[in-house]
Amino acid sequence: MNIVGIERVSFMESGSFGYDLERISANAEIGRLRDQRKADTVCLIRSPGDYWGIAWDLPSLDPWYEAHAFCIVDYNHVANYYVMGHEFGHLLGGAHDPDHVDAGRLYPDSRAWYFDTPTYGQVGTMLSYVGRRVKYYSNPSVSFDGVPTGVLNYANNARAFNAACALVCNYRVASAEEVEKSHREEYMAEYRAAQKQT
Repeated sequence: MNIVGIERVSFMESGSFGYDLERISANAEIGRLRDQRKADTVCLIRSPGDYWGIAWDLPSLDPWYEAHAFCIVDYNHVANYYVMGHEFGHLLGGAHDPDHVDAGRLYPDSRAWYFDTPTYGQVGTMLSYVGRRVKYYSNPSVSFDGVPTGVLNYANNARAFNAACALVCNYRVASAEEVEKSHREEYMAEYRAAQKQT
């Protein structure tokens, strides 16, 4: 994932993350900034509400989904509990663990996984609600503490991500020069702001 821009937007939050997800998906200013920055996905970071985060699901590899590549994360949980990674997992077709699959998913095995480990006890992958969340997505080919993080044909969000990437990563196509220019402009803005504080 490459961050192509961070923008402050004028947006009046409601108390409902679900309602606000619908609103940011249709917001003209956010859409304009998304097009300008060529952002494949958009994440609104906002004050706490009724959830820590929420995202649209990717239930199929149809290009129409581009209009729903949005998520929201509570600013207290951007890094805590890997909530941002959790929500981006939904945008790539991943779903929760088998006990909590309540969302659309790309494939029948697009599920998170939780499992017992010899060192850490019960842990869960990024989209799991069970166990201490670890920084892994379910994948039967990858282990954590000697235990596979997924189960073949049952819990394999990595398979969905690999399939979805060709679609999602091309919703907005930016040239390498545009990405480099964007990063350079952000660096210079941060540098100038830091200089003003000293």
